[in-house]
Amino acid sequence: MNWISKLLFGDLINQQVNAIVAQNTASLFNENVFRYLNNGETIINPNGYDYVEKGFEAVGAVYECVDIIVKKMIACPRIVYRIKDQKEYKKYLNFSKSADTLPQMLISKAKALEEVSIPQIDKLLNNPNPEQDGDTVYEHLFARYLLQGNAYLYGVAGSD
Repeated sequence: MNWISKLLFGDLINQQVNAIVAQNTASLFNENVFRYLNNGETIINPNGYDYVEKGFEAVGAVYECVDIIVKKMIACPRIVYRIKDQKEYKKYLNFSKSADTLPQMLISKAKALEEVSIPQIDKLLNNPNPEQDGDTVYEHLFARYLLQGNAYLYGVAGSD
């Protein structure tokens, strides 16, 4: 993810975010260590929810970075691929783990995948449920992924 943010935003914003993260991490570390040494209860939340919420809401740079990245991801087209060569697809997945192999990765992707247009899937991607449009659903999905490192959508097969 670090190389993606460098590509999108350059070194300046990375330096600012890294400085803020280092400052907040040091502050949180000191707060926890000194509370523990004084026989107080530690405040580390084991599931990390407080870190996400406090960091996202309290640090303006984190909020802005997440907002910019999410808006750029929403602007990307939603493309459905069909795997046409399983062996080449596995090579593509291995290449995608390293930023140094971009040309080989793109060649592997072209050999392994082809774009398809399936009206039912396109309709589902653009209108996943009656309460939200596709952009809103994916905005929440991408933000959760950026803030928590994981995000999931659960699909239910319907009659349409």
